[in-house]
Amino acid sequence: MSLGEQAMRVATIPGGVSKLAMQDSFDATQGSFLPPTPNHLAEILAALEPSVRDAEGRLSGMTDDQAKANWRLMRKDQEIFSQPRSRSIYACWTFRFR
Repeated sequence: MSLGEQAMRVATIPGGVSKLAMQDSFDATQGSFLPPTPNHLAEILAALEPSVRDAEGRLSGMTDDQAKANWRLMRKDQEIFSQPRSRSIYACWTFRFR
């Protein structure tokens, strides 16, 4: 993975994680985890702005009950794990920055 692809991945993390968190579950077999290849720094910066804005909008509208509700990671019909949504957001965020 090129440095540009890694930068694009980091730029889109806030929006991607918050979008997944708003769902009750996610089927990992349906995901596309390859970031686009940017040609210029401007493309990365252009991806970061809406990603952060989307995350802020989604997460600021989340109620306590939604944050405490379980979120499930699936592989087709098999549940890989289930935990409170707030913990899942934290796990996704920290896993991506390791």
